[in-house]
Formats: sequence, C-alpha cells, structure tokens
Amino acid sequence: MITIFTSPKPFTDRHINMIQRNAIKSWSMLKPKPEIIIVGDEEGTEEVCKEFSLKHIKEVEKNKYGTPILRSIFGSSQKIAKNSIMCYINCDIILMNDFIIAVKKVLERFDDKFLIIGQRWDVDIDFEINFNDGWEEQIRNYALKKGKLHPHTGIDFFVFRKGQYMDIPPLIFARCMWDNWLVYKAKKDKIPVIDVTESATIIHQNHDYSHLRWSNPYKNPESIYNLKLVGGYEYAYTVIDANYKLEKGKIVRKAPSLYTIFYKIKRKFKFYKLKRFIKNIIYG
Repeated sequence: MITIFTSPKPFTDRHINMIQRNAIKSWSMLKPKPEIIIVGDEEGTEEVCKEFSLKHIKEVEKNKYGTPILRSIFGSSQKIAKNSIMCYINCDIILMNDFIIAVKKVLERFDDKFLIIGQRWDVDIDFEINFNDGWEEQIRNYALKKGKLHPHTGIDFFVFRKGQYMDIPPLIFARCMWDNWLVYKAKKDKIPVIDVTESATIIHQNHDYSHLRWSNPYKNPESIYNLKLVGGYEYAYTVIDANYKLEKGKIVRKAPSLYTIFYKIKRKFKFYKLKRFIKNIIYG
C-alpha cells in the first residue's frame, strides 16, 4: 500500500541510534507492512538496513558541507518504490496503525494527488520500546500523558502520490524551509492538503541537536541559502495551511480561525520594510 522513506542521522550516538531503531521498528509493525527505503551513507546505515531487511539507496547528492540535497532523497526513492503512495518521514518518528487508517480515509476521498501532513507529539523516550502485544496503546498513553503537541510549524511526515514531488529545487535537506516548501508547492498546484493531527498520534522522540554543523538552526549558510531559494518566509507554509482535516473518521474542510488569519497576514508582510508598507497604505 505505502512506501516509507527516510534519511537518518548517523547511528553512532547511543540515544540517536536507539530512537531511530525504535522508529524503524514501529514502521515495520504497521499493517499492511510498508516498503521501507533508507537513503544515505551515514555511519551505521548499511548495517541497520541489513538487520531490518530494508531497501538502501546509498548514493545521495550532497552540498559542499556534506549535507544531502532534498531532491536526491525524494527523487531516488520515488524511482524505485514499488507502491503508488509515498511517505517521507523523519527517522525519529513513531507511527501506529491509526496512521494507516488515516491514509486509507484520505484515499477514499481523493483519488488524484493529495498531501497528508499533521502535528506531532514531542515526548522524551530514553528506552527501547518493547513491541509486544498492546505496545501501541502503551506508547500512545505515555505520549499523551508525558508529551506535548508540537506547534503547527513542525512537520515531520509527508504522504503523497508517487511522482508528485519529482521537480524539487536544490533545497538542502534538514535545514530551514525545505519542509515548508513541500506544503507551499502543494497549495500552489491546487493539490488538497489534509491535516490528520486529530486522527493519528504521531510521536516524535525528543533529542538534542548536537549533530548539527551550525549552533543556530536558522542563522547559518545552509538555512539562509534555502530561505533565499524559496523566496523568503512568505513561503513558509505549515500545517495551518491545510485546507482539509480528518476529524472523527470524516474529511471536512478546515474553517479558518482568527489565529489562522492573523498568522497568514503576519507571514505575508513579515519581511516588508515597515516604511514601504505604510507608504503603500497611504499612497496606494
């Protein structure tokens, strides 16, 4: 039914190794079992692919800093995927079968292109998950009790039809704006964007960011490059821009809230010079 693909961090750090294995194992437990593709040559990746019998795309386009390029990850995965439904997901995200149910509901409504996104639950997990009977209920209850729903600005998974994202600009993966651009692109192309936050519990295993080359995730050459490439924060689309949501088993149109309207206005004019904005109002 679905092909899941990801590009992991190195498996060298104890905690990163553990949470990435937790995530991959949770995907392999989904029913029906998905095809899983791992992209990249980070240390430990090849061994994990062999251990879990996963497809491995070792070659990936990188920039001068050694960071993967988004179009390489998405392009190579779509080319070899055996399923028509693709899901890019960050390698620290735990999925459960409510995710598969949500995807099926969307497929019942939209038989052409679509994009499924949603918010995640941030939770501290410093243990190997025991994937025995009842593990889903246990980890869901743990996340809802101990975790916190992440703001709409964080997007960790994208479900779409194969071939939908073959024409991607040379955005740098895992840096500012790459995920926002995927949502913007769907909205620009009039593709339905569906928010499944209320129907699927997406669990993000918290971790530190010591693996990043730059101490500031936004003010660094790679993020600034991405920001300029897409045209600025005006194009920073998020979960709030979804025009549908899956609610109680039904897909309904999202009604704009006052916060939604305010956020979009703020995003639209955030990078206008104040004087220019005032002059436009006064002088038309």
